[in-house]
Amino acid sequence: MKKLECGLVAQVNAGNFTHFVIIVMGWNTSQDEAIRNFNDIVGNMMDAADEMPFSARFNGARDDGHDPFRPLVLGVTWPSYWNKSKLDIFSYFDKADDADELGLTWLNVLVNRTIPLVVAQAQKDPNGNRAPGSKLRVVLIGHSFGARAAMRALFSGPVLDPPAVKMASAAVATPVPDPMVDLAVGLEGAVSVNRFIKDKSSEGAPYRDFAEIGTKIVLTASDKDEAINAPVWYEPSGSTHTWKKVCDSAKDLFQCWYASDAIRYGQDGRIASGDFTVCPAGTEGKCVPELTFPRNAEDKRVLYVNTTDGITTYNTPDTGGGAHSDIYRLPMGRLLWALTETYARPYAETDKGRELDSKVIADAQNAVQDCLKPIANADTTQSAQRP
Repeated sequence: MKKLECGLVAQVNAGNFTHFVIIVMGWNTSQDEAIRNFNDIVGNMMDAADEMPFSARFNGARDDGHDPFRPLVLGVTWPSYWNKSKLDIFSYFDKADDADELGLTWLNVLVNRTIPLVVAQAQKDPNGNRAPGSKLRVVLIGHSFGARAAMRALFSGPVLDPPAVKMASAAVATPVPDPMVDLAVGLEGAVSVNRFIKDKSSEGAPYRDFAEIGTKIVLTASDKDEAINAPVWYEPSGSTHTWKKVCDSAKDLFQCWYASDAIRYGQDGRIASGDFTVCPAGTEGKCVPELTFPRNAEDKRVLYVNTTDGITTYNTPDTGGGAHSDIYRLPMGRLLWALTETYARPYAETDKGRELDSKVIADAQNAVQDCLKPIANADTTQSAQRP
């Protein structure tokens, strides 16, 4: 992890990046397939960021001459296969535990220790001048069991030494997790929504402090997802059965919306008809095209989005579970980019950037010296060997 940290610092210093994008895939995803999936997800987000008039409606036309989305991508793979026979279905419970363990350990260290140290160190702006690394925004994306791992990592900072925690508020003296993540998205998550609900969770509600951590949490669900409807022993977030249930009974915790993509292209490659629309659940009729996701920073509820219509709709070739894996097309890229522009918008040149704890800054200054030590040792060894 120290090598990764030093490498990321070098990358950040060398490039004008706007975001860290951390991605984790789900059950039965081999490493080579996961890497292709990372490229598809981020590539579609970049296409959406460049796509006019879609992007302009969500982020406004940019005239500052800078790329709105230049991500530094960290793809996390894990041993999500048990075996490739039909008996692999029985690995569900083992791999569910493995996903939680991944989130508690390696992904936790990456999200809550490595990224904060890198972000706290300096980087170069487009003019070559030193600028605070705190201007980088952080987006965490997980699919299926990857969503389970991502959410577990988001809330696992307190187990680190030293712990990544902050005081909840002046009125609440209990420390809560303190991730440096602007946006966390669980796509068709194989993770229980009861982990967010203190009064209902038999799992101890480990995510009950979600409103205090400063991260916008977004979950998606689809009627066409057949895989996530199979578990009946918990309330998977990727199921629209769960979406409908909490949208009726837990409106104080979940903010329920629809997202739809009906964009069609002409022979010239330009958008010929249709639109990408979002609207709050319960709205009668068609979504208003100009409406974007709610920006109100005071609303700390989990944003829960039904993506059945045109976004998570089709069966991906060579996969099961209906539309469970339909997250690699441009419509999902549009949704992820719209969420990124709303909740993890790149800082303008005049923006101060995020406030960093003084302890994190001190640790980052020490980390710079640690990254230089191997180079210094190598130079000393090389000099000693010269005739």
